[in-house]
Amino acid sequence: MTPEPLFIPIIRELDGHNYVNEAITKGAIASFWQKDHPNPPDHLPLIYVDDCLEALQKLAAQYRRELPVKVIGVTGSNGKTTTKEMLNSVLQTKFRVYKTEGNLNSQVGVPLTVLGIKKDAEIAIIEMGMSERGQIEQLSRITNPDIAVITMIGVSHLSSLGSREAIAAAKLEIVTGLKSGGCFVFNGDEPLLTKELLKIKKNSSLETISFGQGDFNDVSVEYALSNSDGSQFSVANDIYNLPLLGAHNINNALATIAIALRLGLNPAEINEGFLHLKLPDMRLEKITSPSGFTIINDAWNASPDSVNAAIKKNDVILIKASRGVQIDSIIPFLIK
Repeated sequence: MTPEPLFIPIIRELDGHNYVNEAITKGAIASFWQKDHPNPPDHLPLIYVDDCLEALQKLAAQYRRELPVKVIGVTGSNGKTTTKEMLNSVLQTKFRVYKTEGNLNSQVGVPLTVLGIKKDAEIAIIEMGMSERGQIEQLSRITNPDIAVITMIGVSHLSSLGSREAIAAAKLEIVTGLKSGGCFVFNGDEPLLTKELLKIKKNSSLETISFGQGDFNDVSVEYALSNSDGSQFSVANDIYNLPLLGAHNINNALATIAIALRLGLNPAEINEGFLHLKLPDMRLEKITSPSGFTIINDAWNASPDSVNAAIKKNDVILIKASRGVQIDSIIPFLIK
């Protein structure tokens, strides 16, 4: 039986209820309708709900609980998408993997991602974003992850949350929906995480794996070499090759290695996954200019932390821009 689409009229700047009739004519077999909205079209198949977004989230949460899939939830101030893509590339050497497409990591995007998981998937990698307190907790309860990851704590959302301490607390909400006995993978170089984790572990059976540059972490780097082709580094006497620009991406690789090893992969399989890693466009995208410059287009949704990490090497021109900036207008200025 072929699944048929259900239309969800989300209310934001535009009200999805205005498009219900169009959705039905284009193939949707039914639509939600929020009870407080007047004039429901009585000739259409409608499902009445108190709140469309809440109903979507409940639907996704129920579907997730019917699936035997292992869920890996990924959050952090930076590195979410890169780590998600690394995990996907590595884990699919052994498992049937489903992942968040693009940046569907919001209160709407995560439920839609969950509802798209195929029933034969063995691993689902779900990216979780936020703009305020409580949102990661909500997404964690919907996805009920087996493994949760925090890549790092930066300064994104500093204007809305007020401090890095508050950002760390908001990101740590990811453990609230973690399965009993689940695994929490975190950046152990970040004191704000290690300090709060001590309080969390007092009343839980949480398994933890720390990663980072410090040798006190469970997964750490023994040596590392980085150049314009990527990085080579060792972990527990095993050599890994990461064909991705930026030494800062070693930390994202460490999180990936920690999870892959826990799920039974060996270093050879992990390296095979790294070899075939491909990031979405405008994420550390390497461009060679006619003038001989190497241009790194990392313009997708840039943040201060990712800018600082990317410009540590001085032999490249870095393009970093907020969403919507026209890159074509920046390049000629930079290469003159």
